Amino acid sequence: MTMGQSPTPNVLLVGSDDASALLTGGELHPEARTLARAMIAPLLANAVGEGHDREVLERMPVLVVTGVPSESVGLAQPTSNGPDAVKQPSQQELGETSTSAELPPVTVDFLVQATTTTVPPVGPSLIPQSVRDSVNSAMIGFIGNENAISRVKNDLMLALVQEPPHLPKNYLFVGLPSTGKTELCRRIAAAVKLPFVALDGHGVGDRERLFDLVDGQLVQDYGPGGGKVPLGVESGLAAVAYPPCVVMIDEVHLLSHPTQESLLTALEMTDRSMTLKQRVVHLENMTFLLATTRASELDKAFRSRCTMVELSPYSEQQVAQIVRARIAPRLEEHHLTPWPDEVYARLARLGQVVPRSALDLARELQTEIEVSDARELTVDAHLDVVQRRMELDENGLGRVHIRYLRILQKNGVCGFGTMVGLLGTTDEDVIEYEIEPRLVALGLIEKTQKGRRITTDGLVYVSKSSQP
Repeated sequence: MTMGQSPTPNVLLVGSDDASALLTGGELHPEARTLARAMIAPLLANAVGEGHDREVLERMPVLVVTGVPSESVGLAQPTSNGPDAVKQPSQQELGETSTSAELPPVTVDFLVQATTTTVPPVGPSLIPQSVRDSVNSAMIGFIGNENAISRVKNDLMLALVQEPPHLPKNYLFVGLPSTGKTELCRRIAAAVKLPFVALDGHGVGDRERLFDLVDGQLVQDYGPGGGKVPLGVESGLAAVAYPPCVVMIDEVHLLSHPTQESLLTALEMTDRSMTLKQRVVHLENMTFLLATTRASELDKAFRSRCTMVELSPYSEQQVAQIVRARIAPRLEEHHLTPWPDEVYARLARLGQVVPRSALDLARELQTEIEVSDARELTVDAHLDVVQRRMELDENGLGRVHIRYLRILQKNGVCGFGTMVGLLGTTDEDVIEYEIEPRLVALGLIEKTQKGRRITTDGLVYVSKSSQP
């Protein structure tokens, strides 16, 4: 506490008796400075002595308060008798100069200060409301991954107040298939109102091929020349500046490591120029949006130049919402019978909680309803027909899922490569990113260091299955 008229913070040491009185609302001693001086020595010698509550002392915070008037500083008023009475210090204990000498200031490297200072507001937002509304509008209807969307929206708002509008960073979206990576990239490009160039890692052989593909799309958006600005000659080659645009590369892990290394300069935040075979390109206004299911297969240097955003799998409820958002307006537009909530929930479950699969089933259901001559059937009954035709059980598991479980039932633990071989014609990406996640989510298999193994629930499940 601040003693006297000195603004220098001093530390007031309070004994356990006085601290207890303070905590229980006891009276305050009017001569805090004198009493504190008398207590310093014994407190330092034996801060927790006989009869003191050690836990109370250990829990008590040390608090330094600044700006407190001297007359408001005090300690617990000592009682005249009782076992907890505070002994009044004698003149010898206080010293001859105790009544006139000021306590020396106590200096510490760090003070926790409790003040009544009001923190001023940060001021008005730098983002116009029109920009904020535009970004929010671009993300309307995007379901799930709220935290990731919030991060992206903040960057988009900053991008739109720049001239020209562009994102000053590159994103790497990581997640299982059908978690919204491509859709999110499209919405980002729409929010900043820039040309969107969608590429696939399968088709990008090297960086020369990459820029040929980008040029082809920009010609469609900007006309002849693709919006590029000539910059003269650099290093004996024609130099051009690319216009603001958004370039997405899906399954970017499929790029060869030499190609990843050759693109490092393009992902820099400062000097974003590259020398190709016949030209020098400047990419300050180009934003790369990269998507992958296998971030671990990317070079570390490549990953480090991107802002990584992980997209979580959808819940069953979220997939049902996605299907409803796509199907319900079409039903209303064609004056068809609306589907009940239970149907959307079943579609999500039968689609293995994957939006793409659930939407495929929804289209199958639409077709079944339109062509069926059994007009008395409900929508749910029509979905039963689709389910039987697709050979799916109530959780969306089909023949290949049950075969997977039976292989583990028979062989015990299996490595991934072994499982791919035993399943035969099933694509390994389908096994890794569609079949296994669903079986894990249902608690039917476990992934261990030795390989995949079937659980007790998995054994029960496969024993009850009607699938061959």
